[in-house]
Amino acid sequence: MRKTLSQVDVLLAPTANTTRLLTINGIAPAEMRTSGFGLETHTTPILPTDREDLSLRVGYIGTFRHTKGLHVLLKAMRCLPSEKVRLQVYGSPGHFPEYDMVVQNLAAGLDNVSFRGTFPNEQLPQVFAGLDVLVMPALWYENSPLVVLSSFSLQTPVIASNVGSLADLVEHGKNGLLFEMGNADDLASQLRRLIEEPSLLDRLRAGISEVRTIDQNAEELLDIYSRLVRDRQSNAPKPLEHPPSLPRQALWFGSLIKSMKFAVFGAQFGGNLTLLSAEVKLSGTRELSLTFRWHSPELCPEWIVFIHFLDENGATQMQGDHRLWQYNQDPWGFVAYSFKIWIAETHVGKTYRIRLGVWNPEEKIRLPIVRGRGLTVEAPECAVSLGVVRMS
Repeated sequence: MRKTLSQVDVLLAPTANTTRLLTINGIAPAEMRTSGFGLETHTTPILPTDREDLSLRVGYIGTFRHTKGLHVLLKAMRCLPSEKVRLQVYGSPGHFPEYDMVVQNLAAGLDNVSFRGTFPNEQLPQVFAGLDVLVMPALWYENSPLVVLSSFSLQTPVIASNVGSLADLVEHGKNGLLFEMGNADDLASQLRRLIEEPSLLDRLRAGISEVRTIDQNAEELLDIYSRLVRDRQSNAPKPLEHPPSLPRQALWFGSLIKSMKFAVFGAQFGGNLTLLSAEVKLSGTRELSLTFRWHSPELCPEWIVFIHFLDENGATQMQGDHRLWQYNQDPWGFVAYSFKIWIAETHVGKTYRIRLGVWNPEEKIRLPIVRGRGLTVEAPECAVSLGVVRMS
Protein backbone atom coordinates (compact mmCIF):
# COMPACT_ATOMS: atom_id res chain seq x y z
CA MET A 1 0.00 0.00 0.00
CA ARG A 2 2.80 2.44 0.88
CA LYS A 3 4.55 1.71 -2.40
CA THR A 4 1.35 2.24 -4.40
CA LEU A 5 0.38 5.48 -2.67
CA SER A 6 3.92 6.86 -3.03
CA GLN A 7 3.22 6.97 -6.78
CA VAL A 8 0.02 9.00 -6.35
CA ASP A 9 0.23 12.64 -7.47
CA VAL A 10 -2.27 13.98 -4.92
CA LEU A 11 -3.86 12.10 -2.01
CA LEU A 12 -6.92 13.68 -0.37
CA ALA A 13 -7.79 13.06 3.29
CA PRO A 14 -11.16 14.27 4.65
CA THR A 15 -9.87 15.52 8.03
CA ALA A 16 -6.60 16.66 9.59
CA ASN A 17 -6.60 13.57 11.81
CA THR A 18 -6.73 11.24 8.80
CA THR A 19 -3.84 13.19 7.28
CA ARG A 20 -1.84 12.78 10.49
CA LEU A 21 -2.52 9.03 10.68
CA LEU A 22 -1.50 8.48 7.06
CA THR A 23 1.73 10.43 7.60
CA ILE A 24 2.56 8.60 10.84
CA ASN A 25 2.13 5.28 9.04
CA GLY A 26 4.58 6.22 6.32
CA ILE A 27 2.09 7.06 3.56
CA ALA A 28 3.98 9.58 1.43
CA PRO A 29 2.45 10.50 -1.94
CA ALA A 30 3.89 13.35 -3.97
CA GLU A 31 1.32 15.66 -2.34
CA MET A 32 -1.26 15.15 0.39
CA ARG A 33 -3.90 17.65 1.46
CA THR A 34 -6.88 17.83 3.78
CA SER A 35 -10.11 18.09 1.80
CA GLY A 36 -13.45 17.62 3.55
CA PHE A 37 -16.45 15.90 2.03
CA GLY A 38 -19.28 17.88 0.48
CA LEU A 39 -23.03 17.39 0.98
CA GLU A 40 -25.98 17.72 -1.35
CA THR A 41 -27.65 21.09 -0.97
CA HIS A 42 -31.23 19.80 -0.80
CA THR A 43 -31.07 19.26 2.98
CA THR A 44 -32.76 22.49 4.11
CA PRO A 45 -33.44 22.79 7.87
CA ILE A 46 -37.06 22.71 8.95
CA LEU A 47 -37.86 25.65 11.20
CA PRO A 48 -38.72 24.64 14.80
CA THR A 49 -42.30 24.95 15.98
CA ASP A 50 -43.67 25.62 19.44
CA ARG A 51 -44.02 22.48 21.55
CA GLU A 52 -45.33 21.75 25.01
CA ASP A 53 -42.72 19.13 25.85
CA LEU A 54 -39.51 21.06 26.66
CA SER A 55 -37.37 18.01 27.41
CA LEU A 56 -34.01 17.73 25.66
CA ARG A 57 -34.41 15.69 22.46
CA VAL A 58 -31.31 13.57 21.87
CA GLY A 59 -30.65 11.56 18.73
CA TYR A 60 -28.47 8.62 17.74
CA ILE A 61 -28.17 7.70 14.05
CA GLY A 62 -25.95 4.78 13.14
CA THR A 63 -25.19 1.08 13.08
CA PHE A 64 -25.80 -1.18 16.06
CA ARG A 65 -22.24 -2.28 16.73
CA HIS A 66 -19.86 -1.98 19.68
CA THR A 67 -17.42 0.45 18.03
CA LYS A 68 -20.24 2.96 17.40
CA GLY A 69 -20.80 3.23 21.18
CA LEU A 70 -24.60 3.17 21.45
CA HIS A 71 -24.23 1.29 24.76
CA VAL A 72 -22.23 4.23 26.15
CA LEU A 73 -25.11 6.58 25.33
CA LEU A 74 -27.68 4.25 26.92
CA LYS A 75 -25.58 4.07 30.10
CA ALA A 76 -25.46 7.89 30.16
CA MET A 77 -29.24 8.05 29.78
CA ARG A 78 -29.61 6.04 33.00
CA CYS A 79 -27.78 8.85 34.85
CA LEU A 80 -30.21 11.59 33.73
CA PRO A 81 -33.73 12.55 34.90
CA SER A 82 -36.10 10.74 32.53
CA GLU A 83 -38.63 13.56 32.51
CA LYS A 84 -36.08 16.07 31.17
CA VAL A 85 -34.44 14.12 28.33
CA ARG A 86 -35.61 11.80 25.54
CA LEU A 87 -33.49 9.64 23.23
CA GLN A 88 -34.50 8.68 19.69
CA VAL A 89 -32.40 5.84 18.25
CA TYR A 90 -32.27 5.50 14.45
CA GLY A 91 -30.67 2.38 13.05
CA SER A 92 -31.31 -1.27 12.36
CA PRO A 93 -30.33 -4.17 14.64
CA GLY A 94 -29.66 -7.67 13.33
CA HIS A 95 -26.07 -7.34 12.10
CA PHE A 96 -24.45 -8.21 15.45
CA PRO A 97 -26.92 -10.29 17.55
CA GLU A 98 -24.74 -10.37 20.69
CA TYR A 99 -24.48 -6.58 20.69
CA ASP A 100 -28.22 -6.28 20.06
CA MET A 101 -28.76 -8.10 23.35
CA VAL A 102 -26.46 -5.62 25.15
CA VAL A 103 -28.50 -2.73 23.73
CA GLN A 104 -31.82 -4.34 24.71
CA ASN A 105 -30.68 -4.97 28.27
CA LEU A 106 -29.41 -1.40 28.72
CA ALA A 107 -32.61 0.08 27.26
CA ALA A 108 -34.88 -2.07 29.38
CA GLY A 109 -37.03 0.09 31.65
CA LEU A 110 -36.05 3.37 29.98
CA ASP A 111 -39.41 4.83 28.96
CA ASN A 112 -37.68 7.90 27.51
CA VAL A 113 -35.79 5.85 24.88
CA SER A 114 -37.47 4.97 21.58
CA PHE A 115 -36.16 2.93 18.64
CA ARG A 116 -37.23 4.40 15.29
CA GLY A 117 -35.56 2.05 12.77
CA THR A 118 -34.01 3.39 9.56
CA PHE A 119 -35.17 6.10 7.17
CA PRO A 120 -34.37 7.22 3.58
CA ASN A 121 -31.86 10.03 3.16
CA GLU A 122 -34.57 12.35 1.84
CA GLN A 123 -36.15 12.40 5.32
CA LEU A 124 -33.08 13.84 7.03
CA PRO A 125 -34.66 17.30 7.50
CA GLN A 126 -37.76 15.76 9.14
CA VAL A 127 -35.67 13.55 11.44
CA PHE A 128 -33.39 16.36 12.59
CA ALA A 129 -36.38 18.68 13.06
CA GLY A 130 -37.26 16.38 15.98
CA LEU A 131 -33.80 16.56 17.57
CA ASP A 132 -32.02 19.17 19.67
CA VAL A 133 -28.64 17.43 19.62
CA LEU A 134 -26.98 14.46 17.91
CA VAL A 135 -24.68 12.16 19.90
CA MET A 136 -21.73 10.33 18.30
CA PRO A 137 -20.30 8.10 21.08
CA ALA A 138 -17.81 6.26 18.82
CA LEU A 139 -15.07 4.08 20.30
CA TRP A 140 -12.74 4.24 17.31
CA TYR A 141 -11.12 6.70 14.91
CA GLU A 142 -14.00 7.70 12.67
CA ASN A 143 -12.95 8.99 9.25
CA SER A 144 -15.43 11.79 8.48
CA PRO A 145 -18.99 10.68 9.35
CA LEU A 146 -21.51 12.16 6.95
CA VAL A 147 -24.12 12.08 9.72
CA VAL A 148 -22.10 14.71 11.62
CA LEU A 149 -21.86 16.91 8.53
CA SER A 150 -25.60 16.43 7.92
CA SER A 151 -26.30 17.40 11.52
CA PHE A 152 -24.34 20.63 11.10
CA SER A 153 -26.00 21.37 7.75
CA LEU A 154 -29.35 21.12 9.55
CA GLN A 155 -28.21 23.41 12.40
CA THR A 156 -28.08 20.64 15.01
CA PRO A 157 -25.12 20.61 17.46
CA VAL A 158 -23.20 17.38 18.04
CA ILE A 159 -21.89 15.75 21.22
CA ALA A 160 -19.03 13.42 20.26
CA SER A 161 -16.19 11.32 21.63
CA ASN A 162 -13.03 13.38 21.97
CA VAL A 163 -11.01 11.25 19.57
CA GLY A 164 -9.75 11.26 16.00
CA SER A 165 -11.66 13.01 13.26
CA LEU A 166 -14.66 13.62 15.52
CA ALA A 167 -12.48 15.98 17.58
CA ASP A 168 -11.51 17.74 14.32
CA LEU A 169 -15.12 18.28 13.27
CA VAL A 170 -16.67 19.12 16.66
CA GLU A 171 -15.24 22.17 18.43
CA HIS A 172 -16.01 21.93 22.15
CA GLY A 173 -18.20 24.82 23.25
CA LYS A 174 -18.57 26.22 19.73
CA ASN A 175 -20.62 23.87 17.53
CA GLY A 176 -20.97 21.01 19.99
CA LEU A 177 -19.48 19.31 23.03
CA LEU A 178 -16.81 16.64 23.48
CA PHE A 179 -16.54 13.94 26.13
CA GLU A 180 -13.94 11.34 27.04
CA MET A 181 -14.28 8.34 24.73
CA GLY A 182 -16.20 5.49 26.39
CA ASN A 183 -16.92 7.50 29.55
CA ALA A 184 -20.70 7.37 30.09
CA ASP A 185 -20.48 9.62 33.16
CA ASP A 186 -18.71 12.34 31.18
CA LEU A 187 -21.27 12.04 28.38
CA ALA A 188 -24.06 12.36 30.95
CA SER A 189 -22.38 15.51 32.29
CA GLN A 190 -22.35 17.11 28.83
CA LEU A 191 -26.03 16.26 28.29
CA ARG A 192 -26.82 17.60 31.76
CA ARG A 193 -25.23 20.91 30.76
CA LEU A 194 -27.74 21.24 27.92
CA ILE A 195 -30.60 20.40 30.30
CA GLU A 196 -29.52 22.93 32.93
CA GLU A 197 -28.33 25.67 30.53
CA PRO A 198 -31.05 26.18 27.91
CA SER A 199 -29.15 29.08 26.33
CA LEU A 200 -26.14 26.82 25.63
CA LEU A 201 -28.02 25.00 22.89
CA ASP A 202 -28.70 28.29 21.08
CA ARG A 203 -25.03 29.31 21.38
CA LEU A 204 -23.91 26.01 19.91
CA ARG A 205 -26.35 26.34 17.02
CA ALA A 206 -25.01 29.83 16.33
CA GLY A 207 -21.45 28.46 16.29
CA ILE A 208 -22.09 25.98 13.46
CA SER A 209 -20.25 27.03 10.31
CA GLU A 210 -21.60 26.60 6.81
CA VAL A 211 -21.08 23.04 5.61
CA ARG A 212 -19.22 22.41 2.39
CA THR A 213 -21.35 21.42 -0.60
CA ILE A 214 -20.76 18.78 -3.27
CA ASP A 215 -20.37 21.58 -5.82
CA GLN A 216 -17.54 23.11 -3.78
CA ASN A 217 -15.95 19.68 -3.40
CA ALA A 218 -16.16 19.13 -7.16
CA GLU A 219 -14.63 22.56 -7.81
CA GLU A 220 -11.57 21.66 -5.76
CA LEU A 221 -11.20 18.31 -7.53
CA LEU A 222 -11.39 20.01 -10.92
CA ASP A 223 -8.76 22.53 -9.78
CA ILE A 224 -6.45 19.67 -8.77
CA TYR A 225 -6.94 17.75 -12.03
CA SER A 226 -6.42 20.91 -14.10
CA ARG A 227 -3.22 21.75 -12.25
CA LEU A 228 -1.83 18.21 -12.62
CA VAL A 229 -2.56 18.20 -16.35
CA ARG A 230 -1.02 21.68 -16.71
CA ASP A 231 2.11 20.67 -14.78
CA ARG A 232 2.52 17.46 -16.75
CA GLN A 233 2.31 19.36 -20.02
CA SER A 234 4.63 22.19 -19.03
CA ASN A 235 7.21 22.39 -16.28
CA ALA A 236 6.50 19.34 -14.13
CA PRO A 237 9.84 17.92 -12.92
CA LYS A 238 10.83 14.71 -14.70
CA PRO A 239 12.90 11.92 -13.18
CA LEU A 240 16.54 12.15 -14.23
CA GLU A 241 19.22 9.52 -14.15
CA HIS A 242 21.82 9.92 -11.44
CA PRO A 243 25.48 9.05 -11.79
CA PRO A 244 26.41 5.88 -9.84
CA SER A 245 28.87 7.96 -7.82
CA LEU A 246 30.03 11.57 -7.74
CA PRO A 247 33.61 12.51 -8.73
CA ARG A 248 35.70 12.55 -5.56
CA GLN A 249 37.53 15.82 -6.36
CA ALA A 250 34.34 17.65 -7.38
CA LEU A 251 32.52 16.34 -4.32
CA TRP A 252 35.34 17.56 -2.04
CA PHE A 253 35.10 21.04 -3.59
CA GLY A 254 31.30 20.98 -3.31
CA SER A 255 31.53 19.99 0.37
CA LEU A 256 33.81 22.97 0.98
CA ILE A 257 31.32 25.35 -0.62
CA LYS A 258 28.52 23.71 1.36
CA SER A 259 30.39 24.29 4.64
CA MET A 260 30.87 27.97 3.81
CA LYS A 261 27.19 28.47 2.97
CA PHE A 262 26.04 26.44 5.96
CA ALA A 263 27.90 28.81 8.29
CA VAL A 264 25.21 31.39 7.48
CA PHE A 265 22.05 29.39 6.79
CA GLY A 266 20.90 25.81 6.64
CA ALA A 267 19.93 22.61 8.43
CA GLN A 268 21.79 19.32 8.50
CA PHE A 269 19.58 16.23 8.51
CA GLY A 270 21.33 13.14 9.80
CA GLY A 271 24.97 13.07 8.79
CA ASN A 272 24.51 13.11 5.04
CA LEU A 273 22.01 15.75 3.91
CA THR A 274 22.07 19.53 4.25
CA LEU A 275 19.40 22.09 3.34
CA LEU A 276 21.15 25.27 2.12
CA SER A 277 18.31 27.47 0.89
CA ALA A 278 14.53 27.47 1.04
CA GLU A 279 12.05 29.97 -0.37
CA VAL A 280 8.28 29.83 -0.35
CA LYS A 281 6.34 32.64 -1.98
CA LEU A 282 3.12 33.37 -3.83
CA SER A 283 3.71 33.23 -7.58
CA GLY A 284 0.12 33.99 -8.56
CA THR A 285 -3.32 34.41 -7.08
CA ARG A 286 -3.71 30.65 -6.62
CA GLU A 287 -0.13 29.30 -6.71
CA LEU A 288 2.70 28.85 -4.25
CA SER A 289 6.25 28.65 -5.61
CA LEU A 290 8.76 26.60 -3.60
CA THR A 291 12.52 26.69 -4.31
CA PHE A 292 15.15 24.59 -2.50
CA ARG A 293 18.84 23.78 -2.62
CA TRP A 294 20.35 20.75 -0.90
CA HIS A 295 23.75 19.10 -0.67
CA SER A 296 24.57 15.46 -0.07
CA PRO A 297 27.60 13.33 -0.89
CA GLU A 298 25.17 10.48 -1.63
CA LEU A 299 21.41 10.82 -2.01
CA CYS A 300 19.22 8.06 -0.65
CA PRO A 301 16.47 7.14 -3.17
CA GLU A 302 13.94 6.64 -0.34
CA TRP A 303 14.26 10.10 1.21
CA ILE A 304 11.04 12.09 1.11
CA VAL A 305 10.97 15.80 1.93
CA PHE A 306 7.75 16.55 3.80
CA ILE A 307 6.37 20.09 3.79
CA HIS A 308 3.41 20.69 6.08
CA PHE A 309 1.25 23.81 6.06
CA LEU A 310 -0.16 24.03 9.60
CA ASP A 311 -3.13 26.03 10.85
CA GLU A 312 -3.30 27.82 14.22
CA ASN A 313 -4.16 24.53 15.94
CA GLY A 314 -1.13 22.74 14.51
CA ALA A 315 -3.23 20.63 12.12
CA THR A 316 -1.85 19.93 8.63
CA GLN A 317 -4.08 21.57 6.03
CA MET A 318 -1.83 21.28 2.94
CA GLN A 319 1.24 19.29 2.02
CA GLY A 320 3.98 19.46 -0.62
CA ASP A 321 5.83 16.20 -0.05
CA HIS A 322 8.31 15.06 -2.72
CA ARG A 323 11.33 12.82 -3.33
CA LEU A 324 14.78 14.37 -3.72
CA TRP A 325 15.77 11.49 -6.01
CA GLN A 326 13.54 12.78 -8.81
CA TYR A 327 15.72 15.87 -9.25
CA ASN A 328 19.13 16.05 -10.88
CA GLN A 329 22.22 16.15 -8.65
CA ASP A 330 25.26 17.95 -10.06
CA PRO A 331 28.80 16.52 -9.78
CA TRP A 332 29.51 18.71 -6.73
CA GLY A 333 26.67 17.12 -4.75
CA PHE A 334 24.13 19.94 -5.01
CA VAL A 335 20.43 19.47 -5.79
CA ALA A 336 18.50 22.62 -6.75
CA TYR A 337 14.91 22.71 -7.94
CA SER A 338 11.57 24.54 -7.86
CA PHE A 339 7.95 23.42 -8.02
CA LYS A 340 4.50 24.89 -7.52
CA ILE A 341 1.47 24.03 -5.39
CA TRP A 342 -2.04 24.98 -6.47
CA ILE A 343 -4.05 26.73 -3.73
CA ALA A 344 -7.60 25.42 -3.48
CA GLU A 345 -10.44 27.84 -2.81
CA THR A 346 -10.88 26.50 0.74
CA HIS A 347 -7.37 27.73 1.68
CA VAL A 348 -7.51 31.21 0.10
CA GLY A 349 -7.19 34.01 2.66
CA LYS A 350 -5.83 31.73 5.40
CA THR A 351 -2.42 31.90 7.07
CA TYR A 352 -0.35 28.76 7.57
CA ARG A 353 2.96 27.99 9.27
CA ILE A 354 5.36 25.94 7.15
CA ARG A 355 7.27 22.95 8.54
CA LEU A 356 9.91 20.97 6.62
CA GLY A 357 11.64 17.70 7.39
CA VAL A 358 12.90 14.51 5.79
CA TRP A 359 11.24 11.10 6.12
CA ASN A 360 12.98 7.78 5.53
CA PRO A 361 10.15 5.29 4.83
CA GLU A 362 12.56 2.36 4.66
CA GLU A 363 13.57 2.83 8.31
CA LYS A 364 10.24 4.50 9.22
CA ILE A 365 11.94 7.48 10.88
CA ARG A 366 12.36 11.19 10.35
CA LEU A 367 15.98 12.21 9.86
CA PRO A 368 17.15 14.03 13.02
CA ILE A 369 18.42 17.59 12.72
CA VAL A 370 22.06 17.61 13.78
CA ARG A 371 22.70 21.33 13.32
CA GLY A 372 20.80 24.43 12.25
CA ARG A 373 21.78 27.94 11.15
CA GLY A 374 19.32 30.82 10.73
CA LEU A 375 16.32 28.50 11.04
CA THR A 376 13.97 27.66 13.90
CA VAL A 377 14.53 23.99 14.68
CA GLU A 378 11.59 21.93 15.97
CA ALA A 379 13.62 19.10 17.47
CA PRO A 380 10.70 16.90 18.68
CA GLU A 381 9.24 16.99 15.16
CA CYS A 382 12.65 16.55 13.46
CA ALA A 383 11.74 19.56 11.34
CA VAL A 384 12.55 23.22 10.71
CA SER A 385 10.12 26.11 10.47
CA LEU A 386 10.14 28.07 7.20
CA GLY A 387 7.95 30.85 8.58
CA VAL A 388 4.34 31.66 7.71
CA VAL A 389 2.54 32.35 4.47
CA ARG A 390 -0.84 33.94 3.81
CA MET A 391 -2.80 32.37 0.99
CA SER A 392 -4.05 35.68 -0.36
